[in-house]
Amino acid sequence: MGYNLENKYNNSFTCNNWGFQRILELAIACGWEPDGTSLDGDDSWDCNDYESQNGQMVSQLDAKEIYRVLSNLLVTHKSIEGKRIAIEKDEIDLVKEFLDFIKPEGTKNACSFSIQ
Repeated sequence: MGYNLENKYNNSFTCNNWGFQRILELAIACGWEPDGTSLDGDDSWDCNDYESQNGQMVSQLDAKEIYRVLSNLLVTHKSIEGKRIAIEKDEIDLVKEFLDFIKPEGTKNACSFSIQ
């Protein structure tokens, strides 16, 4: 089973469970503080849920912060605070592909996306 993410431009990003969880882990290790997800029509939604694949939305602000910390990681191999982060070649490729998804070529900012 894997993750299917879709942004407002109807672009998609697909990866296995390990891949998306690793992206989230790397973003947190790099200094990302999750803003929370939302699910239309569900007032009891657990906003800390980034993994259940129920169509929850990641806001543009949250995506922008993920983009910022992961872009920094690819350049410096460090967190925003300067802590060294170990990242393998296959993880670098995965992160690059994910960053291209949340900030497609020709767009000014990162965009929100749904998790399915």
